[in-house]
Amino acid sequence: MTERFRFAVIGTRFWSEAFHLPGLAARADVELAALCGRDPTHAQAVADRFSIPRVYADWREMLAREKLDGVAIATPNRLHHPIALAAFDAGLHVICEKPLAMNAAEAREMLDRATARQRKHLVMFDYRAMPAARRAKELIDAGWLGRVYHVIAMYQHSSYVDPARPFAWRMSQADSGTGTLGDLASHIIDLTRWWVGEVARVSGHLTTFTKQRPHPVTGEMVEVDTDDAAAFLAEMQNGALAIFHATKMAIGRGNAIRVELYGSEGALVFDADPGNRENWIGSLYAARRGEKAFKEWKIEPRLSAGFETTDHARSLASAFREMTDPFFAAIRANADALAVPSNFADGLAAQQVVDAVARSAASHRWEEVV
Repeated sequence: MTERFRFAVIGTRFWSEAFHLPGLAARADVELAALCGRDPTHAQAVADRFSIPRVYADWREMLAREKLDGVAIATPNRLHHPIALAAFDAGLHVICEKPLAMNAAEAREMLDRATARQRKHLVMFDYRAMPAARRAKELIDAGWLGRVYHVIAMYQHSSYVDPARPFAWRMSQADSGTGTLGDLASHIIDLTRWWVGEVARVSGHLTTFTKQRPHPVTGEMVEVDTDDAAAFLAEMQNGALAIFHATKMAIGRGNAIRVELYGSEGALVFDADPGNRENWIGSLYAARRGEKAFKEWKIEPRLSAGFETTDHARSLASAFREMTDPFFAAIRANADALAVPSNFADGLAAQQVVDAVARSAASHRWEEVV
């Protein structure tokens, strides 16, 4: 393979440095041509680490000056929409962090623009890459569950437990749209959709336990106006009853996801904690009708190859490759972007659920997902 795609990354903080930049740098078919970050000193240091030749503080200038094939967007949520639209208009393919946008209207416009410009698109619901999650998908598609009765989905995090943790952009509606609901619950919404289908309606509740945080520079207290915990009931389109819970206030939890699926013929439990465990394989437990105990499903080597390592960064790199291989294959073959795992259509569908939960939390009523 001789073709290389010139990509730029917009965003230079934690997840960009841990996931997008090393993931793209490791690909033989990608040339990291430019980096954009609002702190020029930090951005230059990151660019030096990844041998990126040019650094920008303004993404508009970068898109105007650079000859690129695509961009990866790892910015605060409020910037996803304008950057993606500009990138598509410039003829670029787009990788975007989740949640896809601030709301479903923005997400729909992003998907429509990508379709109109015939560009490829990927939203990083990266838990789909985990071998245990992919094996669950295979079993469900083969009929393991039968008719689905129940979904119980949880995402538990301890990152906001300390009330002295400084204020950050995810704590601001203006920058993020929602808090834990969009940041964490969107992942378990996506996994549930991927496995068992669409959400029909929801009844939600959002809570902010720590309502003020110190400013990271001045130390002055700043009002937090996003949720640090979210819970909602959901009725799936197939009639299943679902319970979702996401929080950043769970002591003892690093990055814990657990989804339990119960049906007429069997049950599956997906369990992962890539924040505390050494790799990104995950665990899967299964039971058939008539059995009263779950057995751990040994993940087949065909799925876990590359993930079986005690080096967390290498396992995470395998997850990035699993997500992006189909994306770059679609670019090379000019294939349908909907063949890409978790594309913008999936991002829109998850955002529609997030929006419905937020509406329900405000109205105190069941809300349709539209």
